[in-house]
Amino acid sequence: MTARVGFIGLGIMGQPMASRLADAGIPLTVWNRSDAAADALVAAGAHRAGNLAEVFAECETVLIKARR
Repeated sequence: MTARVGFIGLGIMGQPMASRLADAGIPLTVWNRSDAAADALVAAGAHRAGNLAEVFAECETVLIKARR
């Protein structure tokens, strides 16, 4: 079984990166400040976390695409 990966930040870079993980069949939990950014990933099977703590609780690995 593949470990669940968390992805925080689904902007210009984060969305395509997370999409590639989803396309590879990796279970994802995603969170973004605006829910609309996560809609396509959720439709593809990702779990939308309600808050950041949920991402860290569910996932063995968490990737963060932070804004500078």
